[in-house]
Amino acid sequence: MAQEMASSGLLKIVEISGLFVAQVGFVLSSGAVVIKSDGFGEHALSTVLVVIGSLTFFGLLRAATTVGRRRPRTEG
Repeated sequence: MAQEMASSGLLKIVEISGLFVAQVGFVLSSGAVVIKSDGFGEHALSTVLVVIGSLTFFGLLRAATTVGRRRPRTEG
């Protein structure tokens, strides 16, 4: 049981670390696109892309940290 919990915890750490590495890469590459874009329309579109990607990241992070957790039931 303890080995199973330790293995699950390690897997969560690796999963969350991977999400952060992916987010850093996404923000850096999207930032380069924002800087190199010309005109208001391209700036707006690339900024919307960064915002959607960031919101997706936080959604995935929330899913990675809450799945598998069980809250103890309170008898009342």
